[in-house]
Amino acid sequence: MVIYILLFVCLLLIIFSLLYPIWINYKGRNEEIPYFENEIKDGITIIYLSYNGFQYLNQKLTQLLFEIQEFNQSEIIIIDDGSCDETPNFLKNFHHPKVKIILKEIQKGIPNSMNEAVKMAQFPYIVFCDQRQTISTGAIKKIVTPLNNQEIGAVSSILSAQDKKGKYSIIRIIENFIKSKESRLGKLIGVYGPLYAIKKDCYHTIPEDIILDDLYVSLQILKTKKIILQQEAIIVDENCNQLYNYQRIKRYLTGLFQIITQQNLISKLPLKEKWMLLWHKYFKLLIPISLFIVNVSLGVLALHDFSFLVLFIFINLLGVTSIVLSIFKLHSKYQSLLCINILYIIALLDIICQKIAYTTQSFFKFHEK
Repeated sequence: MVIYILLFVCLLLIIFSLLYPIWINYKGRNEEIPYFENEIKDGITIIYLSYNGFQYLNQKLTQLLFEIQEFNQSEIIIIDDGSCDETPNFLKNFHHPKVKIILKEIQKGIPNSMNEAVKMAQFPYIVFCDQRQTISTGAIKKIVTPLNNQEIGAVSSILSAQDKKGKYSIIRIIENFIKSKESRLGKLIGVYGPLYAIKKDCYHTIPEDIILDDLYVSLQILKTKKIILQQEAIIVDENCNQLYNYQRIKRYLTGLFQIITQQNLISKLPLKEKWMLLWHKYFKLLIPISLFIVNVSLGVLALHDFSFLVLFIFINLLGVTSIVLSIFKLHSKYQSLLCINILYIIALLDIICQKIAYTTQSFFKFHEK
């Protein structure tokens, strides 16, 4: 009886987690944040975050220099975080009146680069730009223009569901749908880090140990301003399935747990934004956890019922197959979703075990003293 109740609770948790897109679509159906297509007179600073991206540098820099021709006042700050490829040599020999270059001798992380570059920025509008992704023509102007609205503190580009090789990702389609509806409320829970614009006076210094810098910046802005998504400013990334490897997933989850412990950040968020943050970013973690519990429960029931044994074997074969196919890059979109859920479960268990081990170790050290 207990097992059946557990299965029912897990099913409810999964349904609840999946209801967020429906709720946000309902809330944003009649909303939209207006802005004016006025000329940007105050000037912009593009901050290009560089690290071991020599293969992208020349093409991306050429595109950015083309993009800033739209503005009367502009500059590009390239800050390299201690690259060990050909990037430093290239930048040492690159000269342009609108480009400032900072070369760090050792890697100090993205937050350090962002903080340092913002201090140098001359203009009130700042665009953060990563190296790997390609951007659509006119994207810079499209994300800067809405900042004319005094209520808007940041504008995000949109990450294309189609990657550089023309393959579509279900994960990105769903995420883009959610973000587009959040944008209509002016409450985008997390800009897309590869390309977004903010007002300089909305920027808060980022603690240098923060992993999810784009989410941290967004939550700081949402305390007082609105954040929207500009769907005409498009960024295209590498294959989504290749990017969702175990190490990246574990790093993302570690970053999420890190954000929720930032009391000064979370406590000052308006109630609605807190609720949206939890539902969008954290409650969806209930899905892989619930799936894991369901799988264990089916294994217990399989000891007494042959039908549950068949179901248990079938589900686990699907999981093993998705992982094997992913190793050989032969998986489909649906197999990828299953594989990613499995990786999330393993990463969550890994992090929990590390936390327990650290807490236990600290406890014994304290009592030894």
